[in-house]
Amino acid sequence: MIPYVLTPMPYRHNSAGIRALHRLIHEINQRGIPAYADNGNPAWFERPLAAYAESIAPIMIYPEVVSGNPFGMERVVRWTLNTPGYLAGDTSYAPTERVFTWSKRFYDAPLLTVDVLEHELFNADGTGVRDTDCFYVGKGPKRGANKDASVDGMTEITLAFPPTRAEVAALLRRTRTLYTYDDCTSLTDEAIDCGCEVILLPEGTPLSRNPLEDHGARIDAFIAATQDW
Repeated sequence: MIPYVLTPMPYRHNSAGIRALHRLIHEINQRGIPAYADNGNPAWFERPLAAYAESIAPIMIYPEVVSGNPFGMERVVRWTLNTPGYLAGDTSYAPTERVFTWSKRFYDAPLLTVDVLEHELFNADGTGVRDTDCFYVGKGPKRGANKDASVDGMTEITLAFPPTRAEVAALLRRTRTLYTYDDCTSLTDEAIDCGCEVILLPEGTPLSRNPLEDHGARIDAFIAATQDW
């Protein structure tokens, strides 16, 4: 078996993309194939890079925000978790790379998704009075949508506030409507799972729950497609 290595990218609870990368490492390990990452989520099965002692060159996993092949690896998987070049990185890749994508809206490649939602936190169980409205800017400025007066007086959710995932979920269970300028954020699904209405600004478009994905089948297909290297 060819092992997998995630490019150095410490786990962060407040980034769905980084959660997805580390979750993939966990899922690969769960399937009995060695997969390594630095500074992973201690609650998941991620082998530390310092323990790497394989006799074969690994498959390096880069997200789209990493430019080129900085570690000069022979086997490179590129996982586009957003449109290439939108946040950082290149807009095209070497023909030797094997590209997978979170969504066909990002890149025309085989789909690879993992479940990054914490269902034990983000749900409508025990919901009481909904007494607030919230807004989120996130990557909105990238799509030309900036905060305006329409959200004055609302509670702003940021990468730093609320400070923990449990507190984000608790706030969403009190929220009537989440207004978001970011049309590509897991916060949308988290809010809907907590029973909130979600509106995309400045369009004023109601957003619905993304369809449930067959994550397991896609992970298995990814492994099959990369183990034949």
